[in-house]
Amino acid sequence: MSRGRTAARAGLLALTTVACASHATAPPAGPLTGAWAGPEAALTVDADGARVELVCADGRIDGPIELDEAGRFAASGPWWPGPVPPNDGLRARYEGRVRDGRLQLTIVAEPDDRTYGPLELLRDREPTFPRCQ
Repeated sequence: MSRGRTAARAGLLALTTVACASHATAPPAGPLTGAWAGPEAALTVDADGARVELVCADGRIDGPIELDEAGRFAASGPWWPGPVPPNDGLRARYEGRVRDGRLQLTIVAEPDDRTYGPLELLRDREPTFPRCQ
């Protein structure tokens, strides 16, 4: 094989490797989908938004979750702390970032701005944490 042909193949291989590597770590843009869970929380996305579960709290994200170019989102929705009947008057802000197959979620509950997180969730995982009674 000629030296020129070998150099061209090496260059093509390097470009392919860089393209694949950058694609694997690039954050997704567009709507968030799927089920995500970690040791303290779970997020299950559906057509209407998402259900949020913590060890001793629940929440709901209103509407689709759109990721920006950096893989971040900010949303809001109802919040139900503790093992008490739902109180539709409470709300929370949900902020997150998806990167490398991980979702980092932070919840800021109203009215006292109590913060939960950041909580690390993995895609396609089932919740394994105990729920309070």
